Amino acid sequence: MNIESLLNKIKIFRELVIDSGFKRDVTDFKQSIAQAQNQNLVFMKDLSQKIKESLTFFENNSLDSELNSVLRKNEPFTSLETLSELEDLDSDNEIAGPQYFQKFNAILNRLESSIQSNETELNQVKITFDKYVSDDDEYDSEQEQAVMSLVFKDLESTGSLKEFSKVLHRWNRTLLIYHTLLKSESPEEISLVEIQNGSIDVIFNIDFDIAVDLTELIKTGLKVYTRLTG
Repeated sequence: MNIESLLNKIKIFRELVIDSGFKRDVTDFKQSIAQAQNQNLVFMKDLSQKIKESLTFFENNSLDSELNSVLRKNEPFTSLETLSELEDLDSDNEIAGPQYFQKFNAILNRLESSIQSNETELNQVKITFDKYVSDDDEYDSEQEQAVMSLVFKDLESTGSLKEFSKVLHRWNRTLLIYHTLLKSESPEEISLVEIQNGSIDVIFNIDFDIAVDLTELIKTGLKVYTRLTG
């Protein structure tokens, strides 16, 4: 998955759920029905209808699929089946106001909590990857620069965004130290470009001489490892 694509999915969540006022409305609706004078079926069903319209809009815009591609710690709020729960609740023609309130309030509580969990995780992901996105074309290398790729395939590194962030930070620090040992100037920051299925490729520009030397160093290390384990 391209990093820009990942960040765009987060942007879609923010636009549809936060900027649109949906998250705020869910909280306001919950507070409104907490007041006794608002615990009548006509008022509560009107609020339910507004939520159902928003959830249908999210469904039509494939928000569930977008969130499933990004979230790792929490389930998307779209997977709660809130829409079907509200439809079942509203279709009950014999339910009384107090019983409707209890069920409706429980649905709103779950929805509000899930949205907040999603927003918290997505904000953390955005903070992690925003720093690796540049307005420049990451594949364009300047003079005396070389494009290199680090491929991470072990599950410990790629199993979660948090662990990947730690590994990438260590590589960033290692390359800085290595570059400083061979050259007097500091290198550019690593620019993360693309995430492939099952592995993570980190594409970055680095001094050409450093790239050649680093490649030879890795090749030598692999040869030594092969001899030791052969």
